[in-house]
Amino acid sequence: MSYSWEIGTDIRFFDNKTRFDIAYYSTKVDNQIVTVRVSPSSGYILQTRNEGAIRNQGVEVTWDQDIIKRKNFNWTMGLNFGLNRGTVVSLPESVSEITGVQYGDVFTSAYMGGSTTALTGKDYLRNSDGQVIVDEHGYPKIDPNKNILIGNREAKFSMGLSSNMNIYGVQFGFLFDGRYGGDVLNVTGRNLISNGNSKMLEKYRGRQVVFEGVTEHKDADGKVYYEPNTNPITLDYTTIINYFYNVSTNFIEDGSYIRLSYVTLGYDFCKLPAMQKQKFFKGLKLDFTCNNVFLLTKYTGTDPVCNASVGANGTGSAGIDDTPIPNSRSYSISLSATF
Repeated sequence: MSYSWEIGTDIRFFDNKTRFDIAYYSTKVDNQIVTVRVSPSSGYILQTRNEGAIRNQGVEVTWDQDIIKRKNFNWTMGLNFGLNRGTVVSLPESVSEITGVQYGDVFTSAYMGGSTTALTGKDYLRNSDGQVIVDEHGYPKIDPNKNILIGNREAKFSMGLSSNMNIYGVQFGFLFDGRYGGDVLNVTGRNLISNGNSKMLEKYRGRQVVFEGVTEHKDADGKVYYEPNTNPITLDYTTIINYFYNVSTNFIEDGSYIRLSYVTLGYDFCKLPAMQKQKFFKGLKLDFTCNNVFLLTKYTGTDPVCNASVGANGTGSAGIDDTPIPNSRSYSISLSATF
């Protein structure tokens, strides 16, 4: 059952040349079909039930601006901004988390009072300052807790910028879109390491490195203090698997990006002086479009916009890069006629 409300406004200025559309929404969903952890003493580990409630709240803002508006020269730009926050507001008694699909030792999860798009898994053992604790031989210690909150796939916000220009029948347009934040689980990169195919191994396999972390010590009074690790280790197959591959946080990456989604260039032949006298065509347009022109991101996989399974319920599979078909650049030419 879904309950929602929305409030917004449509504001226009300067003889309708500046247009703002602002909306705030809130949606609560009760009795979702989710998979929850149960006590192993019941004979099961997971059960699929109607449980819990979530709330999605967000803001959407759209701005459209006529930059130039003349008989044979029109230029309009648009900007959109959106953010959403999904929160678990209730769960059955004794259940603190909704668990979704599992990817190795990583689960898509939703915590009570927390995000509906969390990731849980394994991390290194860290001190109160977040530094990785390393043993006396130089190897990082791994936290025995296998269900640590290690990421959130929900972006802090997303934006888009579009432009459409028409000069004497020549039409030019583009769309930039992007987002800030939103973690991605790079399952593909993890698989490449286990298969020995990761490009990272070209540089590090067989090399000696000093793991960035601290070693734990005690002074004469028994007080714990830390010093930077200086002991080198050799990155052979066993070390890479045990101390890198087996730690989930090594494959959680920032999914921020900026993309030029498309560029289009066209011409309306009815704007030609010789065509303006005829009455057969109202429009005769030839367009060339390039999609997915370029992508700027720190994400090391093919594309930070990914979904392992669009049909996944509960916590979903958005933000999971699990050997998808990469997004390709495409080109298209079209001829359209209006009578």
